[in-house]
Amino acid sequence: MKRALRGLMIAGAASAALLFTGSATAQDQQTNPHVEIVIQQIAQRVPLMAQNGYPNYELIGINAINNGASQTINYTANDAQDVVFVGVCDGDCSNLDMRIRSGQRVIGEDVLADDVPVVQVQSGSRPFDVEVIMTACSANPCVYGVAVFRH
Repeated sequence: MKRALRGLMIAGAASAALLFTGSATAQDQQTNPHVEIVIQQIAQRVPLMAQNGYPNYELIGINAINNGASQTINYTANDAQDVVFVGVCDGDCSNLDMRIRSGQRVIGEDVLADDVPVVQVQSGSRPFDVEVIMTACSANPCVYGVAVFRH
C-alpha cells in the first residue's frame, strides 16, 4: 500500500493538538489515518503512565520509516527528572525497538519483539538521542510516534 507522506509531520502535529486540546477543524479531519492510529495509541497510554507516577508528557516525534530502517530524535529536557520514553506504531508495524543514548553510551533500550518499546532513563544524562528502529513493518513505510513521560 502506497502512502502519501507529504506533510506527515505537520499532520501529526495537527492531530496531536486535536487530541490533546479537544478542538477540531476541517484541516484536522484530513490527517493521515496511520498518524491518527499512532496518536490514539499514545493517548491510550497516558492514564496508565499517570497512575505509575508519570502524569506529564509530550509528543517528541512522529514520522514514517521503512522496515529495517532507523531514525534518531534528539531530545533535551530542561529538568533533572527520571523520564520514560514510550514508542508506538501503526497497524502495519509488529515490532518497534528503541535505544536511548547519551553521547555514544547506550543508557537504555527496549529491543523486545513487540510494537510498544518502553525505556525508563534515570536523571542526570542529558541530552538524549532516541533511536527508533522499525524492526517489522509489513507495508512500507510504517508510522511511529514517541512520547516522553515525566513526574
